[in-house]
Amino acid sequence: MKYIVYLSVIISCCFSTSLAANGKSASPPDSKTPAVSESLAVPLTLPPKIDTNAIDTNAEVKPPTEPAFDSFEQAFNAGIELYQKKNFPKALNAFNRSIEFQPANVAALTNLALAQFQVGEKGYAIALLRRALSISPDFSTPKVALDFILAQVQLKEIPHEIQIWEQLRSNLLNPLSLWSYLAITALFFLACGWLLLKYFGKRRRALKEEHALPNLPGITVFVTFGFVCLFFLTGLKIIDHLTPRGTILLEKISVKSAPSDSSASIFDLYSGLEVILLRTDGDWIQVRYPGALTGWISKNSVMHTSGRKSW
Repeated sequence: MKYIVYLSVIISCCFSTSLAANGKSASPPDSKTPAVSESLAVPLTLPPKIDTNAIDTNAEVKPPTEPAFDSFEQAFNAGIELYQKKNFPKALNAFNRSIEFQPANVAALTNLALAQFQVGEKGYAIALLRRALSISPDFSTPKVALDFILAQVQLKEIPHEIQIWEQLRSNLLNPLSLWSYLAITALFFLACGWLLLKYFGKRRRALKEEHALPNLPGITVFVTFGFVCLFFLTGLKIIDHLTPRGTILLEKISVKSAPSDSSASIFDLYSGLEVILLRTDGDWIQVRYPGALTGWISKNSVMHTSGRKSW
């Protein structure tokens, strides 16, 4: 009996010591609390402390940048897709990028002009279409687009004299390119030369054989007259091709008597009007509206669209 008491006292002490060492109550054998291994392959550490003083809470949040295009085809196709989705501002950026790759691409200039028209920049649209037509007058798409925009805008004209040169340029010179005039004139020159040589050969033979002189064939007269007219028109086309012209971009701009803001205003020019560019002086350019006066405007208010650019 004494040994049993001693044994129960020893067991009680061991159990109390075990509870004190664990610091918590023992879980019953059927407890669902998972056991944690005392040896971990990777030690658990706390995340590094963040220095909140180093964070700039006033930093400017930059908007996402526009996508970069690496080729003309990529920029042009993206512009077409964006335009069809009626996302005209982004289409405008894409077409502008395509022009950087190929400045003389008529299709890109035409689509850029249509995008400019959709965002309300009618002066830029007209200027770009005129530039496209100066590069390729035979391309019908910019011509159709220009006629449509001009019908929508209804340009505000200023008082001026109607010049025969401007009518001739509009009706005969503009529809064809310089290379077309040169090619047609060359063909008429060859045909005219062959017919004249043939006629003078017959005339010489008739004189040698003492026969009646042959009459000048009508086809020879017609071809010769056509060659002379084409030669004259080709000369005028070369002059027009070298004459620098531009299109007014702003809704309204005052033309100054001298290249200075303090100089007197002579008359006003409006968006879409075409002017002849004469010379520059710093940030100013001298222009002449056909049939009207000459004056000075800011370079930023006009876009060079055709002719030789000497500045």
